[in-house]
Amino acid sequence: MMTKKKPYEKLTTIGCFYEVSTLNETPLQGIKTTVISGEFKGWFYDEPHDYLYAIIMERGASSANDYYVGDIVDVVEIGGHPNASTISNRF
Repeated sequence: MMTKKKPYEKLTTIGCFYEVSTLNETPLQGIKTTVISGEFKGWFYDEPHDYLYAIIMERGASSANDYYVGDIVDVVEIGGHPNASTISNRF
């Protein structure tokens, strides 16, 4: 039986640009979806808590942010970088 890819598994190429939709919860607005447009920089694994994060630098930002993969609900590739490197999503 084939399993469906999780949205974060579409983040395969470091240096490539993606639109990433994430779920965010705020006390006033409840749960809402936010779309981030930026360059995929790689992964961060928080071993003590067993959490995996995607590192994305939003367009125009001076630093990257981490996004918990469980909060990523959609990923769309929007362009690449000539020196981008494809990586494996086997963790």
